[in-house]
Amino acid sequence: MGGNCFVSSFVAWVLDTGASHYMTSNLAALENICTLSTSIFISQPDGRQVNVEVKLRSDIILKGVLYTPTFKCNMISSSKLVIDENCVMSYGPNFCVI
Repeated sequence: MGGNCFVSSFVAWVLDTGASHYMTSNLAALENICTLSTSIFISQPDGRQVNVEVKLRSDIILKGVLYTPTFKCNMISSSKLVIDENCVMSYGPNFCVI
């Protein structure tokens, strides 16, 4: 996992270039929660496979945030963000511009 950390609404998120989804273990950071109809398993950085329990509906800015109670951080997939928001992301040694 590689990325930069930033804070939004007093919740720290990691911008990860290797992640495939937005993920959090913080239910307080989520709104419009709905239960998944089928199980989804994700790989955590330590190699464990965990089941995703709920995800957000698609009517908010970060669409499809996956809730994983055992995850240790709030993660934003940089590639998913670029696709979802139709934007460009550029990195330098000490900055990231979206």
